[in-house]
Amino acid sequence: MRTARGDRGAPDLASGGAGPPITAIYSSDLQRALQTAEIAAESIGVPVTSDAALRERHLGVLEGLTREEAATRQAAAWRALRCDGPKARIPGGGESVADLSARIVAGIEAIAARHPGERVAVFTHGGVVAACYNHATGHSFPGKLVNCAINIVRIDGINWTVVEWGSTEHLQETGFQLEAFGGSKTSG
Repeated sequence: MRTARGDRGAPDLASGGAGPPITAIYSSDLQRALQTAEIAAESIGVPVTSDAALRERHLGVLEGLTREEAATRQAAAWRALRCDGPKARIPGGGESVADLSARIVAGIEAIAARHPGERVAVFTHGGVVAACYNHATGHSFPGKLVNCAINIVRIDGINWTVVEWGSTEHLQETGFQLEAFGGSKTSG
């Protein structure tokens, strides 16, 4: 991601902080995550593996609509998204929150199984990050998820432990403004 100043908002993975080096990078195959992963990967020379399992929640007939358009053009689907609970699927092939969580947990655990004991970077989306936090802790994240934040989760088999959540220190020199990010109350 490039900011308005032209700086890179993606973390410099070469500096890596504490711990072993990153040995693999995975990304959602959606361009907005994949581009950020590729920029970050430049610093360590590890290729990016795109993975459709890391995509954001599929919203069915609501895909590509603004909130206002969804509410008027697809009222039943909009209600399903907003009010019908975690198992409600959205018309037109949309996923329920439970479907998203099952897909994400399976995808992340498959990545962890391919890289036992290794440090792996994953680039994905707000709904996916929220599902990971919920799975690791058993409850929803109590604040706003910020785009490009670093979240560290240790995975040992089926046991997930949150090590660090919501770090934005790497963004401080990019000119980003926390309050300027779009998204909902739960995604940056």
